[in-house]
Amino acid sequence: MTSTVLAHAQTLGAHALGGQPSGIAPGRAYVFGTEGPHTYDCSGLAWRDLTDLKLYRGSRFTTYTILHNPATRGQFVTIAATAAKVGDLVVWSENSAHGHMGIVSGPDQFYSAESPRAGIGYQRISTFHVYPVSPVFLRPKLAQSSGSPVTPKPVTHKVEPGDTLYDIAKAWGVTLTALEHANPKAGHPAGNFDILYAGDLIRHP
Repeated sequence: MTSTVLAHAQTLGAHALGGQPSGIAPGRAYVFGTEGPHTYDCSGLAWRDLTDLKLYRGSRFTTYTILHNPATRGQFVTIAATAAKVGDLVVWSENSAHGHMGIVSGPDQFYSAESPRAGIGYQRISTFHVYPVSPVFLRPKLAQSSGSPVTPKPVTHKVEPGDTLYDIAKAWGVTLTALEHANPKAGHPAGNFDILYAGDLIRHP
């Protein structure tokens, strides 16, 4: 279930990076205090992701309230760094005004809306030393519930003018081959991945 958290976050990020309104520089989809669909800050991206997947129920959290507000903190369990999985949250919280969070995307890697300059993308956990605190790893309790989990809709990207399969694969952090295998009927005619039409749906592998 947690791997779906990363896939959906990548979809949200890809949409923001590829469809900014005028006035937002391409590839710079970070704006403090926002939670989509065109711009995000770090907690806004994580909150929108978990809310869309029905893994979090509550008001907008921040890097501080997710650790210190009992109502918010109570929806997560702390995970040891060695047990963190793709889709878990990683949080640095120095104080109520300074912190960062992202979504674990692999060994020593996370995906986040980093800053106005860096935009949305991937960073290494071990070398992210912006704040003098150790990261905390969290997992939504609803993601490990013994009951039947909520099944989200398949993660897809709606092709916009100028999109290429390579661009979509890069935005999602997957290989072009994996994306082609997951979409054998994509392209015009089917299998001709060089031709995509606006409105086509590309499925995440």
